[in-house]
Amino acid sequence: MPQLTDDDVLQAAHELAGRGIEPTQTAVRAHLGHRGSYTTISRALRVWRAAQREREALEELPVPEEVERLAREISARVWKQACEIADIGKAELRRELAQLRAEMKAEAEAHDQVVEDLEAQLAGANAHEATMERQFNRYDAQSKAALADLRRQLAHERDTVRLLRQRAEQDAEVIAELREKLARVDA
Repeated sequence: MPQLTDDDVLQAAHELAGRGIEPTQTAVRAHLGHRGSYTTISRALRVWRAAQREREALEELPVPEEVERLAREISARVWKQACEIADIGKAELRRELAQLRAEMKAEAEAHDQVVEDLEAQLAGANAHEATMERQFNRYDAQSKAALADLRRQLAHERDTVRLLRQRAEQDAEVIAELREKLARVDA
């Protein structure tokens, strides 16, 4: 089975949201066929949620033409400077990139710790749920046993009633015979 990627998680979140389902870690994992760790899914969902918030905020703002023109101009200047910096100081950029990666890694580890803590809480909740399920199963078994006892008692009572009816029929036959004999004796 191929390893789960952030793109897989982002696509699943997008599909769930498109169907009106909140893309939680559990919902995304279920949508992906229970693949991937909650840590991987959580990290990708943070990116997806941030992009959603940013997209929604941008959709609400109409951008004036002058601002768009200035943004294009600024972007062009920034791009030009970036190209010049890249040509002049690649080593400096590599150092900055390494520093940014280290900072991002530290931040990701901090976020991962939060996820691990939440997963531990979830594990505790799952353990509690399992305990409750065991109690339910025990009570269910007890109620089924009690029901089985009642059914046995009912069957026994039905057998007793059947035997009493048979005796009553036999007694009725004996009484009928005795009445016939009595009628013959009286006659």
